[in-house]
Amino acid sequence: MEELLKVFDKNALIVGFLAIGLLTYLSDLFSRKVLNGRIPGSAIAIFLGLVLGYVGGVFTGGDKGLADIPVFHGVGVLGGSMFRDFAIVATAMGASFILIKKSGLLGLISLIIGILIFFISGVAMAWLWGYRNAVSLATIGAGACTFI
Repeated sequence: MEELLKVFDKNALIVGFLAIGLLTYLSDLFSRKVLNGRIPGSAIAIFLGLVLGYVGGVFTGGDKGLADIPVFHGVGVLGGSMFRDFAIVATAMGASFILIKKSGLLGLISLIIGILIFFISGVAMAWLWGYRNAVSLATIGAGACTFI
């Protein structure tokens, strides 16, 4: 058992991906088989992730949630900036010029207005929080545009 914990500690990020992937798979399976797809598997996975983070923080008395448990240290590495960057790339990979073309002029206008509104909103919130340099403003604006 001690050797297994050493392997998990040495490969923390991989264990984090495995844990998140397993949670997502099981949530999707539960959604399809038990709930007949009425609640999306991603919503169940997010909810369970929040619950596990809370339980992990209470269990250890720490402030990093599930990442306070040594076996799940990689979940903490996976979170934060790495997850943000991964989400941005995944969103960009999901963009399809064929679908944008099919949506026509109205779809293109909607896309542009949506991007502008959320980017400007993100920049405005960043400005209100005290960020003043262009890199931070652009990063937060792009993050808001990606996630919203």
